[in-house]
Amino acid sequence: MNIEDNGVILSSGTWSLLGKELLDPIVNEQSRLKNFTNEGGFDRRYRFLKNIMGLWIVQEVSRNLDHRYSYSELVKLAREAKDFTSVIDVNDQRFFVSDNMIEEIVNYCKESGQIPPSTVGEVSACVYRSLASCYKKYIDEISEITGQEISVINIIGGGCKNEFLNELIKAETDREVIIGPIEATGIGNRRCCVIQWN
Repeated sequence: MNIEDNGVILSSGTWSLLGKELLDPIVNEQSRLKNFTNEGGFDRRYRFLKNIMGLWIVQEVSRNLDHRYSYSELVKLAREAKDFTSVIDVNDQRFFVSDNMIEEIVNYCKESGQIPPSTVGEVSACVYRSLASCYKKYIDEISEITGQEISVINIIGGGCKNEFLNELIKAETDREVIIGPIEATGIGNRRCCVIQWN
């Protein structure tokens, strides 16, 4: 993606990295308060980005279910429960480390006056919808801080294979979604190693 494009890059995996490539870093009170960072990159460019929650919550849900469902099956069940609209704040500390992620999701919904999920599909749908809502919030913040309109989201990494999540992101943000490459983060990590050792 070129700097001139009105786009952001979302690296989707266990954790998410959401950012925009810029020619100059943004270091001001607004970016500090919103917890964005500037990562130096190729050709003296900068990735203005934020580390946020990713598919970790789904992985923990799977663990709580003793891995009885594959991730594909969880997506299928979520799609079947797509009309379930309760959402959680995926960046709430309670979802970072929990003995029972499903109970945390149910309790959060009850405490926030929402309908709690009662099936595996509703739990999964809640998580995916909540992630999409989270991405929208921070994309809007990037647009506000940079003063640039964001019209495209390029989703990369292993999580970009989740078509249901991609659809929710598109619907929630009302922006064009571009998918791939899937192995973008792996390629980048290997390249960094080569640069480091040669």
